[in-house]
Amino acid sequence: MTVRHEERGRTAVLTVDRPETKNAIDPSVHAALSAALDAVMASDARAIVLTGANGTFVSGGDLKLIRERPFEETLTLSQQMTALLDRLEALPVPVFAAIEGYAFGGGVEIALACDYRVAAPGAKLSFRQAAMGLSTGWGAATRLARVVPRGVAARLLMTAEVLDAEAAADLGLVEEVDANPLARCLALADAVASQSPRAVAAFKALLPEVYGAPAASSRAKEWEVFQTLWGAADHAEALDAFFGRRAPRW
Repeated sequence: MTVRHEERGRTAVLTVDRPETKNAIDPSVHAALSAALDAVMASDARAIVLTGANGTFVSGGDLKLIRERPFEETLTLSQQMTALLDRLEALPVPVFAAIEGYAFGGGVEIALACDYRVAAPGAKLSFRQAAMGLSTGWGAATRLARVVPRGVAARLLMTAEVLDAEAAADLGLVEEVDANPLARCLALADAVASQSPRAVAAFKALLPEVYGAPAASSRAKEWEVFQTLWGAADHAEALDAFFGRRAPRW
């Protein structure tokens, strides 16, 4: 299975597990995550911890898949992941991201859709989209604007800078750095599980409303920009350069 689902008390732990691709996202991961969320919401879980197997959170979208399949087909996966992260963000239970290793591109987009992020000291986070001739496609620009100042967002999105865990924490991209992010997230989830579930759900719904611009309008614009770049010349050149192990020729 590409996503493992286990219950630890009243916490559901979802682990992305595609070791051959450093947990890159493909249709099988999307389908497995969607099914796991269905199962969680049918259970009595009070919180979710999302993590990755083998010392990596999520390395991004599956570039091999993107290169080998028609761009129109892989654009559909982006639409599906956008809907999935919207669903994750709107769940009535909090979602904690336990980040080890890489959270690149789509990986950091997934982390931003979670309510709280804990990174291991060796974690690396980066919005790699600009390096791939793209903009964020799963809603991260809108979410990033809620957690960092505009100038910081511009720097992170436009430079594809790789942040270590401490730098990410200093900027507010992650809330904590901990040697064992999974254990820390489980402890936080246990604390949430002991509170009123109605109150927790109310806060979960309230917080997005009081931070940042209306999500619907900003997200619509973000998707519009992403579609213009997906499969365009710079995106195709970035893929060729990545697999050719050379610098892109813009």
